Amino acid sequence: YTLSLHDALPISMPLLLVELKWNRTEKGAIAQIRNRDYPQAIKDYGGEILLVGITYDARTQKHTCRIEECGKPEKSGSGENCPPEEIGTVN
Repeated sequence: YTLSLHDALPISMPLLLVELKWNRTEKGAIAQIRNRDYPQAIKDYGGEILLVGITYDARTQKHTCRIEECGKPEKSGSGENCPPEEIGTVN
């Protein structure tokens, strides 16, 4: 039996794509998710997708988090199907 992503996660819950960075920006982390087209890897999920960029600044010893909505990526295409819409940034 093969379990699909659709079977494993309830559609009512948003799926989180998280990128962690060290001494970089949270916007850069989100950009990496988009540039490498990570949402296409889970395009069959069917629910809302949130992009999360979390960074750690070694100098200040602080974390920053940025969350953007991606919506539902098309079954074919690229990260352009996931227009930026910032939900919030937390320092």
